[in-house]
Amino acid sequence: MVRVAATRATNRRALLAFTGALAALVMAVTLVVVVLQRQQLLSGEREDLEIEMLLLGELATEALLRSDYTTVEGLVQRWVDRHDHLTGIKAVMPNGFVLADMRKAHAAREPLTVNQDVVFDGRVLMTLHAAADFSKKEGGFAVIVVQAMVVALVLILLLSQVLWWTLKRTALQPLELQIRQREEKEHE
Repeated sequence: MVRVAATRATNRRALLAFTGALAALVMAVTLVVVVLQRQQLLSGEREDLEIEMLLLGELATEALLRSDYTTVEGLVQRWVDRHDHLTGIKAVMPNGFVLADMRKAHAAREPLTVNQDVVFDGRVLMTLHAAADFSKKEGGFAVIVVQAMVVALVLILLLSQVLWWTLKRTALQPLELQIRQREEKEHE
């Protein structure tokens, strides 16, 4: 009986070690995937912000060519007001003069910045420095990642329990029976 208990304890420790190693592997893979997905999400957001600034530059080009700086300033202000993810835009002329500097009251927790030149006929008319808050997009992404990790861990634990029950039924019980029979024969 002592051998049976020792064998069962050894097998249980081996299964727990396997489960722990599997969980560590899943967490490591999840971490790598999270880092790569975050980089890809950040890159996509940066591209979207660059496109937005290109559009704003296209809208402001005619007013810049007419030297209608009030219109450009109003356009930048409306752009910042209508886009929730933007925390501010600064429009700087090639000589360094700040044409517009529109900021929202709240600062970005996870800032994303882009500098975009407004070019016409090969000449830089203005540079737009935009800042956006990446934390809103990243927050939703983090929730999904945590949920996926929890589901993976639960599945690993359930599968390890099923594996333990299967091993116990198919391997340990017959082995224990043989050990008991051998011990009974030795005892006789």
